[in-house]
Amino acid sequence: MENESPIVFIHCSWDNESHKKGTLFLADRLIADGVEVIFDRYDLKLGSNNNYFMEKIETADKVLLIMTPDYKIKADNRTSGIGYEYQIISSEFSKNISLNHKFIPILKEGTKELSIPLFLQSFLFLNMANDSEFEEKYIELLKNIYNEPLLKKPLFSKYKIWRNFSNWNSFVFRHYRLF
Repeated sequence: MENESPIVFIHCSWDNESHKKGTLFLADRLIADGVEVIFDRYDLKLGSNNNYFMEKIETADKVLLIMTPDYKIKADNRTSGIGYEYQIISSEFSKNISLNHKFIPILKEGTKELSIPLFLQSFLFLNMANDSEFEEKYIELLKNIYNEPLLKKPLFSKYKIWRNFSNWNSFVFRHYRLF
């Protein structure tokens, strides 16, 4: 994905107008930030093959799973388009379940128990339910989409500084004031 625009599929349930507007806003922001978005509201037209569209999940770099209580019901019961897409997602997950970097669960409404399908409850998710935290969570999402760490890990040093100090604990507290 380096030097390329990541391709992101947005997977969501159309619960109500407010949810539709919020998801459209998210899609617009992603596009403005250089992400290529596959989104039914942009890409499906009258006469389009809905199943073919949903199968684009397999070719996307990332898939955003926008979860709400209605989403959970449809996914767990495998009903409507959500149910079909969820079958594709489950199949993709099973190919590499321990190293998932493709699917990004996003809690948009409700709680983990009410909104996240049982199969996904053991995975880390991004909680975007609080609109006042949108910008902070959006940056976290973008970093995940672009495979950038939230925190950069310090470089490993082969030189072990602690060996030069007879009283290591005293040195740490005196020089670094950890507490």
